[in-house]
Amino acid sequence: KRLWNRVRPWQRGLGVEPCVELPIGSSYPSGHSCAGAAFAAVWGEILPEYRPFFEARVAETMWARVLGGVHYPTDTQAGRLMGRLIAAEMLKNPATLESIREARAEVMAFLETRPALVARAKFLTAACPPVPAAPPRDSLLVMSFNIRLKTPKDTGTRDWKARRGGVVEIARRHYPDLIGFQEALPEQVRFLSKELPEYACVAAGREGGGLGEAVPVFYKTRRFEALGSGHFWLSETPDVPGSKTPEWGARYPRMVTWARLRDKVTGRELCFASTHFSHVSDDARVHAARVVAERLGKAGDVSVILAGDFNAPSEPGVPPYDTLRDAGFLDTWTLAAARENAECGSFNGYGLKAPKTGAAPVRIDWILAKPAKGAALSVAKAAVLTERPGGGFASDHFPVAVRLSLE
Repeated sequence: KRLWNRVRPWQRGLGVEPCVELPIGSSYPSGHSCAGAAFAAVWGEILPEYRPFFEARVAETMWARVLGGVHYPTDTQAGRLMGRLIAAEMLKNPATLESIREARAEVMAFLETRPALVARAKFLTAACPPVPAAPPRDSLLVMSFNIRLKTPKDTGTRDWKARRGGVVEIARRHYPDLIGFQEALPEQVRFLSKELPEYACVAAGREGGGLGEAVPVFYKTRRFEALGSGHFWLSETPDVPGSKTPEWGARYPRMVTWARLRDKVTGRELCFASTHFSHVSDDARVHAARVVAERLGKAGDVSVILAGDFNAPSEPGVPPYDTLRDAGFLDTWTLAAARENAECGSFNGYGLKAPKTGAAPVRIDWILAKPAKGAALSVAKAAVLTERPGGGFASDHFPVAVRLSLE
């Protein structure tokens, strides 16, 4: 708590009024969730037949702290993880395991004299959801999020000041390992960097000289070590900041921001990149895809993850999509074992009808991956994240996220 020093929800001026006793100290991680998870893990070893009940009580504790107004969901998720890790270390101790065996014998002897209590415990446990398997430690949660630039055209609930808390809340709620943002002006990049201190940021304005929209890369510093980073522009002169090729038809300069990272969990290296293709020119999008394929294709010794707003459907037969697929990039959405909100497009237009091709909503925000030679890509889940913190739209795009592994 002292390390992160995250302020509590009601202290941020977000209109949250706690309905429980105000705790002392900072918000992250949740101590209640940590203690509850540690107790549940130990009791789950003593009475494994009732483990779903113990875990359900932990989940109740976590949500009680959130609904009570004293924690963010990521506080409680981190607290539960810490509690499980503490218990896992305890359970490596032979003396602890012997104590658990003794405790089970004592508890079972007691329960033999309380058949009504046993019946009630079995009933409650049967009503609890099964304990889900935790995601593999080497998996990555990746998000792409077009946050919509700050513009005088957007007023009321669409104004950046009205939306920015929702953008941060979504990022905190899901707590991705990697985030690729789009349409972030310098002021917005500074705000996100301040509000998401767990991440390092790589960003540059598309106009050059620090001006214009950026496609910043955010990565968890606890998970990754930076080995290098940079930018290139989607033009015939990609190394010239602010460059564009008028013949391609793009109205504004477009770019890619990338970071080469070492995963502290697996020791493997990867390249994570964020981009935003032209919104007006099919020709510009095709040329942009070719530049991306050529530039990021040179990172053949490491896997590449590309997040972005491509302003085109992620469908075979769409030229930029086909260009990137032909260059070895795989669509994580189509590979996902499970998909959430598959019926939703990623562009919401602040509630206006999303564009469609045929009968299916369009995902113009993609997360692609190109495994390094000899590496294998698996995708456990992909989702269009449609939540609306506070009831309003955080952007005119919904973020998309995937849980993937590169082995």
